[in-house]
Amino acid sequence: MSLFDYVEFLDLARSLIGRTPGGSTDEAAWRSAVSRAYYAAYHVALDYAVSKALPPAVLPPGNKAGGLTTILEKSLGAVAKGGTTNLVDVYEYAEPVTAKGFVYMDTPGYDPVSATGQIAGGANLVCFTTGRGSAYGCKPAPSLKLATNTRLFEHQEEDMDMNCGTIVDGKESIGQVGQKLFELILKTASGEKTKSEVFGYGEDEFAPWVLGATM
Repeated sequence: MSLFDYVEFLDLARSLIGRTPGGSTDEAAWRSAVSRAYYAAYHVALDYAVSKALPPAVLPPGNKAGGLTTILEKSLGAVAKGGTTNLVDVYEYAEPVTAKGFVYMDTPGYDPVSATGQIAGGANLVCFTTGRGSAYGCKPAPSLKLATNTRLFEHQEEDMDMNCGTIVDGKESIGQVGQKLFELILKTASGEKTKSEVFGYGEDEFAPWVLGATM
């Protein structure tokens, strides 16, 4: 039995190649695939070491409960959330981002660690999409939490900054919600506090990536 199918991640890399203009096309696509493959392989080894489970559970429990079946599906979903604009460049964890446009940073999937790397790279505002209600809030950059479904927004309205579930509900178009988000970003960048800031969430959420196994 094969513990890990690297071919899936190479296929994902090929799908990214067409979105990367300029001379860095191949490098950006392959670095993306290799970093994802390494991270998934780490979870394969960890799951096997802990539970001797075969096939190993690569996905976090929350992703499984949400309907995902493989890490490939999660990776494809991340690509889809990036929209259709060209991928300009790929950065290492916490590397200063100098390119303008859509870029990719090699971070783990754990929310606080991932956002910490992006903030260290220069992000001064985080737009955090959640479908299962992550209460993540970060410092020093404000974090806008975007609920992807109305049920979540209604259950956690005190912590969700915006309800994007109106798209799935058929009440608003992607363009309409996008315009609202753009206006909310401008207000937040101009000093309006996010709900995380109002309630003091995120005081201890600055979590750098510790390379290697941790407990």
